[in-house]
Amino acid sequence: MGAILVLLERREGSLKSASLQAVSAARRLAGSGEAVEALALGTSAAACAAAAGAAGADRLHVVEDSAYDLYAAESYASALAAAAAACGATVILMAGTALGRDVAARVAARLRTGLLTDVVELERTAGGGLRGKRPVYSGKAFAWAQVPDARPAMATLRPNVFAATNDPGRVAEVVPLAVPSGTPRAVVDAGWIDHAHQVGQTGKVVSPSLYVACGISGAIQHLAGMSSSKVIVAINKDAEAPIFKIATYGIVGDVFEVLPKLTEEIKKL
Repeated sequence: MGAILVLLERREGSLKSASLQAVSAARRLAGSGEAVEALALGTSAAACAAAAGAAGADRLHVVEDSAYDLYAAESYASALAAAAAACGATVILMAGTALGRDVAARVAARLRTGLLTDVVELERTAGGGLRGKRPVYSGKAFAWAQVPDARPAMATLRPNVFAATNDPGRVAEVVPLAVPSGTPRAVVDAGWIDHAHQVGQTGKVVSPSLYVACGISGAIQHLAGMSSSKVIVAINKDAEAPIFKIATYGIVGDVFEVLPKLTEEIKKL
């Protein structure tokens, strides 16, 4: 069977209680043989295994990367979508905090699925869909809505409504999750160039007159360090790479083929 995936939100390394409430809600919602999986991002993400397990998670997917210590919508959305694919999620839940609402909307659009927001009660439909109750008219009434067929169905849960369970004898299995960075950090980690030259969220911020991005996909971590450049030239063989959305000029092609030709033309000038 599939799995119910829950995004865990942390503040200064500690899990927010609303996330643990979402994990316990997922445990109660899970059917026979259906796993409850959680996702934690950032430094020491694996330290969430005990709390997540006690709340009802079977496995904890972790991305131990300091780039996630500060919230960035696109990088969090990419990680959650990757985790959903990795565990075969049929349902994705998260706390209805400002962060949760932001990420949920982005992932729902990316996965082309339905999203229930600010729910205070959650249940499965006869066909396996997701049905939720949410307050309307400033809490004077309630409305039911459902995601009948889309998979994975998604929902954000109103904080402090769903009770969190605590079974200290239960610890979630930690599973490392690989998420493509899109940043040049891999080049630094490989020792090809010193960290002082790394541009991005965990490197330096630059604002030159001309910035040439060679083989850079344009992940949010990298854009944070160079998006204010006056002219941006992007070279990437993926025509759908995010870097082209902010590029002044773009070349779709293999960087190892384009750069030599570009170098020749510059020398002629």
